[in-house]
Amino acid sequence: MEYKVNKGFVKYEGVLYPKGSFFNADPSEVQHLSSKDIILAQDFPAEDQIQKTNLLTGEQEELHELPTVEEFSKLKASRQKELLLELEIEPDSNEELRLQQYSDYYDQADSNEGV
Repeated sequence: MEYKVNKGFVKYEGVLYPKGSFFNADPSEVQHLSSKDIILAQDFPAEDQIQKTNLLTGEQEELHELPTVEEFSKLKASRQKELLLELEIEPDSNEELRLQQYSDYYDQADSNEGV
């Protein structure tokens, strides 16, 4: 079944979907998200309505892969801060602390597959 992300971000099968994007999933695997209105079931195919933004580059494309911690560490400070804000994290002004913030989020997202 097709779903639209209604709040925040959803990581499903290794892909991060931001608010407004669409993805296909088995209803039993995402029921906990649906019950909290984080995602909304769609009654129509939305292939032409997919919001396509790469979180690493900010450019338009189809997948929403979460950058690895190593990739994040190579980004300019302004892009690191922008990405953290997109993930609803208040970025620290210190680069090492930003890296730790992202690393913590990345590890949590990896352990909470589907959330």
